[in-house]
Amino acid sequence: MFDLTFPYHLSKLQSEWVFAFYRCSVEAMDALLVEAEPTKTVTEPEKVAQENAVAETAMKRLQSGFAPPREIYDIRNRGRINWGCAPAWAWPTDPELFEGGHEG
Repeated sequence: MFDLTFPYHLSKLQSEWVFAFYRCSVEAMDALLVEAEPTKTVTEPEKVAQENAVAETAMKRLQSGFAPPREIYDIRNRGRINWGCAPAWAWPTDPELFEGGHEG
């Protein structure tokens, strides 16, 4: 005898699979997406002040005999410090010394 409820059960099973996948996806996204705190927009004067603070910190550390912070070796910050006043061991390396080397 032909069972008329078979297509109904099949579609119910399929819908359970779809909803299970949907629930897992939603739970995974909830776990991954953390509510981000609003970021503060940094104005240009504040940005310049932060960059100058890195240079001042580097000079103070160099005068005390300590290594400068890593940020000062970044290509954008190298020009902010007078390397002639710094000890030779603290000078950044010249990328032209190395064959095929570049900074990026």
